Formats: sequence, C-alpha cells, structure tokens
Amino acid sequence: MRLQGQLAAVAALVVLCLLLPRARSELLLATNWSAVVLVVLGVRRHRPPRRLTWWLVAAFVALVAAGNTSSVLAGHDGAAAALTTGAQLAAAGAVPGLFGGGRRARSSAGGLLDLIVLVVVAVLAATEMAWNGVLRHDRDGLPWPLVLAPVVDVVLLAALLWLVLSRARLLPAMVLAVAGGFGCLSYDLLVTADGHRVALTDEPLQALGVANMLLFGLAARHPSMVSLGGSDAGVRARRSWVQLVLLLPCALAPALALLAIASGMQVLLPTALVAAAAVLVALAVLARAVLALRETELGAERDALTGLLNRRGLAAAHARASATAPVPGGARWLLMVDLDDFKRVNDRLGHSAGDALLVAVARRLRSAVGRSGVVVRHGGDEFIVLVDAGADDDARWRGDPGGAVLDALREPVDVGGHALSVTASAGVVPVVAGDDLERSLADADIAMYAAKRRSGSATCTFEPRLREELLGHLSAVEDLRALFGDRAAPHAGSLQVHYQPVVDLRDHRVVGVEALVRWQHPERGLVSPDEFIALAEREGLGWRLDDAVLRTAVQQLARWDGEGHRLVLSVNLGLSSMRDPDLFTRVDDAAAAGGIDPGRLHLEITEHDPLPDEAQVRTSMHELVAAGYRLSLDDFGVGYTSLSYLERYPITTLKLDRSLISAHGTSSLPLVPGIAALARTMRLELLAEGVETAAQAEALRGLGVHLAQGYLFAPPLPAAELTALLAAPAPLPPARLLT
Repeated sequence: MRLQGQLAAVAALVVLCLLLPRARSELLLATNWSAVVLVVLGVRRHRPPRRLTWWLVAAFVALVAAGNTSSVLAGHDGAAAALTTGAQLAAAGAVPGLFGGGRRARSSAGGLLDLIVLVVVAVLAATEMAWNGVLRHDRDGLPWPLVLAPVVDVVLLAALLWLVLSRARLLPAMVLAVAGGFGCLSYDLLVTADGHRVALTDEPLQALGVANMLLFGLAARHPSMVSLGGSDAGVRARRSWVQLVLLLPCALAPALALLAIASGMQVLLPTALVAAAAVLVALAVLARAVLALRETELGAERDALTGLLNRRGLAAAHARASATAPVPGGARWLLMVDLDDFKRVNDRLGHSAGDALLVAVARRLRSAVGRSGVVVRHGGDEFIVLVDAGADDDARWRGDPGGAVLDALREPVDVGGHALSVTASAGVVPVVAGDDLERSLADADIAMYAAKRRSGSATCTFEPRLREELLGHLSAVEDLRALFGDRAAPHAGSLQVHYQPVVDLRDHRVVGVEALVRWQHPERGLVSPDEFIALAEREGLGWRLDDAVLRTAVQQLARWDGEGHRLVLSVNLGLSSMRDPDLFTRVDDAAAAGGIDPGRLHLEITEHDPLPDEAQVRTSMHELVAAGYRLSLDDFGVGYTSLSYLERYPITTLKLDRSLISAHGTSSLPLVPGIAALARTMRLELLAEGVETAAQAEALRGLGVHLAQGYLFAPPLPAAELTALLAAPAPLPPARLLT
C-alpha cells in the first residue's frame, strides 16, 4: 500500500475511534502495539546507519503502549505513570538523533533570529509551567514527574520546531516522525494539564494517541527512514516566508500572555518580564521579515532546490564573463551537463530520491569548480558550468573541462541507502568576449546531444559540423516516429524484416531463422541497424520497433508453416522492451495471433550492453520462460559477459559472438570447448554466430556445437528469397546454400 493509502487508513481509524466511544481503549491498544511491531520490522528490514535513534523510537513507542495497556487494565496506577515517564525519557534521547544527519541551512542572520525567538518563547513557557507545577506540588501534592513533564514537553516541542525551521524539505520518514512527535507532545501537555499521566479510559483524546503511534510505525516502514535526520534538499533552507509562517505561533505567544494578564487571567511570570520578551520577539520577527524580503529578492537568481544560480543568475554571470577576454594563460568555457538515465531514478525510487541526487550532483559540481567558475541548474537534470580558469587553476579546467566534470561525478552517490552510479553527458563551448548567451547555450546543447549519441558518459566540444549532424539526427528521429504513427508516412520509408537461417551442422538443414529489421528510407537508402536501433532506444521507441518486428515475423512464420516449413523464430529484445511491464502480454498476443506455439519463439537479449538487474525485468523474463518461450543470450563472450546473467535470467540458449569464431581461423576456438562444457552442465542450447568458412563449421561440429548461422550459409534475406531457399532440396551442403 502506498503512503497516501496508509495515511488514509490512519485517518479512518481516528474517525472510528471518535465515533465508537466504547471501542476507544481497544483501538488504542491494538494500534499502539501494531506501531511497536511496525517500528521493529522497519529497523530490521532497512538497517539504518543511525540505529540507536531508531531503537530509542522503538523503546518510546513500546513504553507508551505498555503505559496505555496498564492504564486500561489496572486504572491510573503507578506502573502506568512510570512507563509513560520512561517513554518521555526515551523520546528525549531520540530527538538529538534527528539532528545527526542531513544538511542544515547555511548559517545566516535569519537562522539566528529564528533561534532567538524559539529560545525566548520556550524559556517563558517552560518557566511558567515549572512555576505552576511547583505551586501545585506544594498545595495539592502533585507528583514531581507531573511537575517536570510539561517542562520537558515544551523543550522537546521547541527542538522539533527548530528542526523543521533549520532543514529544507524533509524526507517522508522524517515528516512522519516529526508529525508523530508534535502529536505526542501535544497529547502529553493536554493530559498533564488535568493532573494525569495517561488519558482517562474512553476519552476522545485517545484518538490522538491512535494517530501518533501509527505515524511512528509508518515512518519506520518507509525506505527513507535510513536517512532520518536528513533532508532531500539540504543546501538551502526553506523559503524565508515559509519560515516566517512557521514562526508565527511562537512570535504571538508573548503577546497572548500580555493579553491574558490584561484580561485578569492568572499568569505567574512578572508582567515586566513578559512585556520585555514580547518586545524582543517582535523586534526579532520584524528583522526576520526584512531579511526575508531581501532573501526573496536574491532568491530570484537562485534555484530553490539546489541553491545554485538559475537561468536569471546565469545571464548575469555570463554577461560578466563575456565582457572581457580571459586572463593570459587561462581559458573560459561554458558546459552543458545532462545526467544520463535520471528518469529511471525518479521512476524506481521516487521524486524525493531524484531531488536528493540533484542536490548531491550540485554539491559535487560546485566543489569541483571552486573559485574557477559558477554552476547553474538550468532545469530538470540539466546543469550549466561556466568556467573562468586562470593560469594558476587546475590544468583540467583549462584544457579538458568536460573530463573534469565527469571525474567530479564518478563516485556513486548514496541516496536513501541506494548507491547510485552517476554518469553524465557534457557539451563544451569556448566563451569569448561579446558572445551571445543564447547562441552559446544552443551550441552547448548541440555538443551535449552529440556526446549522448556516444552512449552517454562522454563529452564533446562544439564544432559547426555538429549543427548539421543534429539537424540530420532530428530529421531521422521525426521519420522514425512517423513509422509508428497512425497515418501512412511515405517520406519516412518503411521497415523491412529480413531473416537469416539457423542451420543444424549435423545435416545442414535450416531449422530456424532470426528476424533482423532493416529501414528502407527514400533519401538515406538502407539505414544501418546499428544507427537506427540505438536511435530508437534513446528516443523511447525501442519497444515499438521490437513489437513491430515481432508481429511481422510471427505472421511470416505462420505462412511458412502453411508451406510445410516448420521453423523456430528468434527475435531481439532491446532494453526498453525488457523494461516494459506489458512485455509478456505483447509477446503472448503476437504468438496467439499467428497460432505459434511458445516453444518455437526465441527471445534474444544481448549482453553487448549491461543488462538491467531490476525486479520487473527478472519477473517478465521468468514469466515468459514459464509459459514455454525460449530466452537466448546473444553476443555471449564479448562486451559485458557475466555469468551472473545466467543466474539472473532463465536463459535457455547461448549464442556465441561472431568475434569468437569469424575473426580467426579454426585454431582460434580455444574458448569454445569451455563454453560448450558450461552449456552442457547448465543444460543450455549453444548456437554459433558469424560462421564464414566450412572449416569453422566442421570445427564447431566437432566441439559439440550443432547450431550455427552466418554468411557461410546465407546472409539475412527478405522473406521471399528465404522462402525460395527453403524450397530447395534438403539436406544441402553449405556451398549450395550460397548459390
């Protein structure tokens, strides 16, 4: 259940507690002990680094639950009061741990004024309550724990409020824990005001006890609990006007005390002291308002999340940089830096994690650049680095600024307990006196996209030719999108599926085909698959391309069935198809539409690029194989070869990469026997790609490799040509297959 649903369930329990007076005690105890279980399970599951703080939270929740249980079962006895006092001490021990992580707002006069207001008001309230408690102790025999409890509550409330004021936007677990803390302290103040340590049985106040404990339980179960004390944007504090709003209740407290004195209500503190505090707080709040106005004006040039300059700030910085020439021996650059695959972080871990990653990247870039320039958040996951490196600065910033940026981001970033590898693409443009900012940004953008086309984690310095290449790239993207549109697009050409036969080396029969897509373009001619398949993946069209090939090839396989040629079919899956949650449905629908048995359909994934280790992908692969489909690991032996893939995915076939076979003679096959032994041990089918000579085919057969494909037998052919080949007498020697 998502957090919103969990909170809705808590609200429903609170309403139920209010509507059913006779069930309040039972609901209170049930939810309190449920919260204990949730906290313990959350700590054991997530194993946070600040475990002591969480065990103190667990002790607090358990002691509260025990105190309420004792109160319900035995009335307001000494045990209930002692347990509740113990809970308060556990809470007092846990609160400092909330300050142990995350970045505070930068030290400022505004923060000092906030602290002054909080301290003055907290001292006034604590003194009034302590004085009143001592009088009640002397007059009515009020126990000392009830005298001191409100004082401790006020101090803890002030600490939590300072935590909220001094942090930027808090992570979800922190918000839940702080909300539960505010609720518990308010609950305790209301109860002790009546001279009790625990709420009376069946009181409406018990509904607050239901909510408070469950909030702690939800906080412990949320993944962000590992960063308790942290913030998802720890560079800057909250906006000043938000801080002022949060500070208002405290700022009004001395004035309300003066009003109470004037109306004849009993206030123990001297009027002069309250008046002095009211004046001090009013002056502090006035000064805070002036600072807030100033910070708001300055904030117009700052990004609220990272604290970096924004586009407006970039314009001012660029104007200063381009007004003069670089110092002798120095260099001036503008870099556009775009994080690779940032969307996946948001999709997998949530936007809070994405924000935390952006803050970490901003911090690293700012640290790397230092005094040599400025860093700007241009929008989303895009940053601008304006470097003005002097002769004495790091040589990397003068000669290879893009490499310096990538080096700064190389180390993984810890986000909520997840170690995220950060890669980026950077476009670099030299800045000369009189440059136009918009033109520089456009050129840097072009260079950055050129870097992305190199598979990311790369840099590229702008050259005029890149502009023409980009125009061609954009045109190709537009045409590729048109291929999958609802309307015919003759200007985009057409996709054609060719088929390369798979041959049984024992008798030279064609036993299967691999479907390979080609793009016939009216202007570009036959576009290389290496060009447009990678382009489709980058533009989010990869799964649509795979789906089109799959459906076309399955229908062709059905036609060959009708002609008496029963073959198996192999089709390729790109990364976007592997990550598609509807992959199983798409494959199964296509097979059913062609009347093809699942065992005759091989789905190929390639290890030429790193394959994803994601739960959704693993689930889809296992569903497909469980339904009878076959899963082949293509290009085995090169690229990111890893035996972990054989454990991660339910592989049924290994396809030996052509580089192990076709690039050398028959003496170049020493790896094949080992791979063949591995395949036999794991009961995997083995198929050799790139077979070009009869000697290679014979050597492979001798090594126990019975299936092969390559130009020795036939290149990828249109369906009609392969149909003619299949109609030839069988079995055929390889030489006949080429004629």
